[in-house]
Amino acid sequence: MKRHLRPLLLLLFFLSSCVASTPPARHKASKSCLDCHHKMAATYGTGFVHQPVAAGDCGSCHLPHGMIGGIQLRERPPKLCLSCHAGRRRELKFPYRHQPFAAGKCTRCHFVHNGPLPFLLKKKGDALCFSCHDRKLFEQANIHEPLKKGCFVCHLAHASKDAHLLKSDEITLCGSCHSLRNEAFKSAHHGQPPARRCTSCHNPHSAPGKDLLKTYSHEPMKTGHCAACHLPAVGGQVKLRQDGNKLCLNCHKLKARQKSNHQPYSKDKCLDCHAPHASEIKALLKSAPRTLCLSCHKSSAAKGSSHSPWREGKCLKCHAGHNSRQAALLTRSPAQLCRGCHPGKYKSSHAPAVKGECLLCHAPHDAARDNLLRNSEAALCGRCHEKTLREGENKFVHRPFADGVCRGCHDPHGRSRGLLKKSKASGGNLCQQCHPRQFAKGGGHEHAPFKKGKCQICHAPHSSSHQGLLKSAAGPLCLSCHKKQVRELALPFTHQPFARKKCLSCHAAHGSAIGQDLLKARQSLCLSCHKEIAAGWEHGKPHPPAIKDCGICHAAHGSSNAALLVVREDKICQGCHKMSAKEMSKRHHGLTPGADSCQNCHDPHGNGQPYYLYKSAHPPFK
Repeated sequence: MKRHLRPLLLLLFFLSSCVASTPPARHKASKSCLDCHHKMAATYGTGFVHQPVAAGDCGSCHLPHGMIGGIQLRERPPKLCLSCHAGRRRELKFPYRHQPFAAGKCTRCHFVHNGPLPFLLKKKGDALCFSCHDRKLFEQANIHEPLKKGCFVCHLAHASKDAHLLKSDEITLCGSCHSLRNEAFKSAHHGQPPARRCTSCHNPHSAPGKDLLKTYSHEPMKTGHCAACHLPAVGGQVKLRQDGNKLCLNCHKLKARQKSNHQPYSKDKCLDCHAPHASEIKALLKSAPRTLCLSCHKSSAAKGSSHSPWREGKCLKCHAGHNSRQAALLTRSPAQLCRGCHPGKYKSSHAPAVKGECLLCHAPHDAARDNLLRNSEAALCGRCHEKTLREGENKFVHRPFADGVCRGCHDPHGRSRGLLKKSKASGGNLCQQCHPRQFAKGGGHEHAPFKKGKCQICHAPHSSSHQGLLKSAAGPLCLSCHKKQVRELALPFTHQPFARKKCLSCHAAHGSAIGQDLLKARQSLCLSCHKEIAAGWEHGKPHPPAIKDCGICHAAHGSSNAALLVVREDKICQGCHKMSAKEMSKRHHGLTPGADSCQNCHDPHGNGQPYYLYKSAHPPFK
């Protein structure tokens, strides 16, 4: 076997060497970004340039694209930024992070390609900080000296292990400028050692008064009577005369318990809400009411709507801080509170609004729906108006009602009858808002209820078992007003549509430019059903009354005479054809036909024969 294998391998090697080898493919060098975006080289080459831009390495941040342009980043910030700035990734784990940095919004402060300032900052120094932080709070009468040199004397830009992004803890940071052990410091602090937080008394940025004391100061501290609360320091440690909360009660007497009592107040935990020394918030609150209150009372985070006092952090506009005779620590009854800001809403006919029961429908703070509604309009209104809500089960439902948009027609605080929107309720204008085509003025006659805007005479406002939201079937509805036609129904001969009470087969419900509110001119209307009447007119001549007005001979609704004739058959022709007996005999070959026999020989509507004679006639009369 080995003897045969070796020659075979040599043959295969020889044959493979004879096959032309394919030359290596020559790859055309792809274009650089600047081949197309050449203007960007000049634009992004000035000032302080981001390192990848300076190196021409656009691909470190951007994905390439073809003929269809577009900015495509390799990753979204902050991941993209952190792929190079790895040191910042560690800072993301720090307990205190600058909000834009924590949210990954690097471009809030930095340009991405180049900029006129170091670190690609968008603005110089404090101006960048003041883009978000209110400048007024930092420019009061007395400004802290380090602030004049810039925010970064004390603060870090991205994150810190200490609160407020400080470079170190407060005592260490303040002590780097202020000697906390010398006699001047002790004298200024009435012999008390430095607190753990200088900012419990001092504003670190600026203040209206001297010594950078906060706007509102506790009276004993402001007057230097530290001994009212403190014992002499022992071993450099601050000592209180009593537990902090009990100290408060020496001066601030508790009111008797009332209907609702704030839990910290009931438990004598004054320092849960109040600062003991000073504050920028009235009543020595530790922070703004909204921030302070939400530290215990969690927000629902509803995104539909919010009450403006709640949204603006003005909790104390409605609530008492300690206790109240009202539920939920309200400063007044719910009705009085709401009326204080919304006085016009109570001149109403809606019972909850009249009684000031606003909270039946509205949430006091925020809600998932607009106008602070607690639930959908249909659900809210349906709690009281159950019968009305069941109308939605009918076959035909008014669109706003079907959609649960009660406010489409009703003003829940309005003063008009039925709570209809008053500005639109008169003259049918409420309905016109959605049905403009029906109200378009085309001249002619208008149905009286429609003209007066009394749509609800015929239409149900919410739903109906009848098309068009009619209150009943069209015929009975029409006859409820048109009493003359009721009597015509009892006549021996009635028009078929009228007998079936199909009034809308001939009449327009709202009005028409044609008399009697007809859908078409009378002849066109009649001939739309009675096509055989005009069969002989194409090659002949119509009878003048027939072409002029069907009503000359026929009643529209009912008659005592056959064929709905307005008078008896023996009288109908004589109304126009007034001939003496002699003339009648002469025209009829010496015969005198009976007055009721005209239609035996003549077509009363006309045709193509002489004298409107029927095509088939008795030979002697031809």
